[in-house]
Amino acid sequence: MSITMGQILRALVSEDGDIAVLRGPTHEYTEHVSVRRADGRAMRCVVVCSREMLNDLVSANFVKQDGPENERQITMFKLTDDGRRAAELSFIPRVSPLKTSLKAKLQSLGYPWPDNLEGKSIAWLKAEIEIIKTAK
Repeated sequence: MSITMGQILRALVSEDGDIAVLRGPTHEYTEHVSVRRADGRAMRCVVVCSREMLNDLVSANFVKQDGPENERQITMFKLTDDGRRAAELSFIPRVSPLKTSLKAKLQSLGYPWPDNLEGKSIAWLKAEIEIIKTAK
């Protein structure tokens, strides 16, 4: 089963979990990357993520290493604030590229993105931006 970055982040947030990398004792078993609950048990829905996915999470600053590798050769990764925000955003349905550009324009004008877009159209967003532009 393929797992997405958003699913991993949501699982980490919902279970207050972490990611553990266990270094293997043999050549055939080099490492095991596991998404875990706060109590250390692996999550059934997201038991293993790939090393590539972990590297992507670290590169995006969604997780960070939590201390050095310990005596049992386990390296822990904890969720960052950016990761927590990304998990929240991954619940939001995807918006069109036009809405994305309008969001960037609103933010560049110093205004927050509306919390609730339910019932709002792209025309409404454009009108709001025009009002803000003329007010400045």
